[in-house]
Amino acid sequence: MKKTLIATSAVIGAQAAQDIGSGLCQALSGYDFFDLNDYDVLNRDKAAHEPASISGSNNSFQYKLCQPAWSETTDGCDDEGTAYWIEDGVCKYTFMNSKFDGVKTLDEKTGYDTTTGFSLTWTSEEACNGDEKFTFTINNVCNQGLGHDFTDFTTDGCSASASYSGREACKDYTI
Repeated sequence: MKKTLIATSAVIGAQAAQDIGSGLCQALSGYDFFDLNDYDVLNRDKAAHEPASISGSNNSFQYKLCQPAWSETTDGCDDEGTAYWIEDGVCKYTFMNSKFDGVKTLDEKTGYDTTTGFSLTWTSEEACNGDEKFTFTINNVCNQGLGHDFTDFTTDGCSASASYSGREACKDYTI
């Protein structure tokens, strides 16, 4: 009975978007558990405490997913954050933590929804257009094959996104 109550409480809490960052690096999507520590070190030199970087034409998104807030040294980065949007070499937006959402896909063979990845969305501290905040989203798809890849960096007004495919986007286990 006790195990059932714990699992039920965890699942109920996992139905809404969950904060990831500032030391928190685990999330639930329905019955699926994700530990994002391996994902956190993608595209960054963890030993040198460098941030991960996803770059577009003249823009880049610098982040440390599961780490405490830190100061970026790029011009214009005045506040501590867990991520930064840098445009033409100048820091434009600061972010604190991201929201984790599991991506569900219908398994046509079984008829059940399965978690096939997750999205991480950061919302800026600063306004982008009036009261609207800038958002950056990474859409992550589980791919158990060898290798991993960030692709499809896009920007559109007050938002930008990138896609990732690799084993680091896969769930660790199902409760």
